[in-house]
Amino acid sequence: MMQVPTNEEFAAVVKRLEILERENEYLRTVVTDLQWLTVPQVAKAIRCSQRTVTRLIEAKKLINRREGSKPLCNISSVRSYLLGKKVDDVEINYRLMSACLHC
Repeated sequence: MMQVPTNEEFAAVVKRLEILERENEYLRTVVTDLQWLTVPQVAKAIRCSQRTVTRLIEAKKLINRREGSKPLCNISSVRSYLLGKKVDDVEINYRLMSACLHC
């Protein structure tokens, strides 16, 4: 038998959903405004080691620049690399957002 939520429970769920939608929109804005990723962030997004990211940079498969001695990779080139590996768009967005938030 299915249990129907009370009006108060339903209102609480709707309010929580609205909060999550606002948070999600904020995070998307943060990620889409971000242009450069660190090597650890790229490694997390691509799901490989930091050394592999360095090899991809050396092989010119990722657009990069240096900030001092720290290499940074262009987020668009990381996205293109993942698309070339046949990773789904939704999965790419999830990986990039996760990498940006947890490194």
